Amino acid sequence: MRELKVEMTCGGIADWHRKLPISETMRTVPYEATMIAKLTVEGQDAPSYCRAIWSGMDEVDDAGHAPTGFGLGSFQDIRTGDRLVFRVDWYSDERQEYKGTFQVSSGTGKWLNVTGEIEVDLEFCAVHEGESVAADDPVLAMGFLEGRGTLVSGT
Repeated sequence: MRELKVEMTCGGIADWHRKLPISETMRTVPYEATMIAKLTVEGQDAPSYCRAIWSGMDEVDDAGHAPTGFGLGSFQDIRTGDRLVFRVDWYSDERQEYKGTFQVSSGTGKWLNVTGEIEVDLEFCAVHEGESVAADDPVLAMGFLEGRGTLVSGT
């Protein structure tokens, strides 16, 4: 087994759909993120640029803060088609910043038998100035993620 130290940067668009109440102060919102990610593995000459697509559900409070959520998706190398499959879990730390853990569960091609985690920080906002991610109506959001982690290659 070989450890792969990886850095990730990622940016793009997320469609937050209509929010539905789950309590008096919290709503749930399904979303789909369409992004491009740069995965840089320590010791490798070139980074992998990947189509990053995932969908999931976030919990959102009345102010538009999303303290928890999750998503399922994949990173697919735009040149080779090799894929990493993941689950992402969202949370907030004591400073109310957005964080996430990408848990890689499988892969294909150069990512075959790769598992592990990438911890990220997330910044996001509505695409259009003046729109709010707190609104109950659907909203187009943009986000930027960066972080690092360790993947383990079983080969």
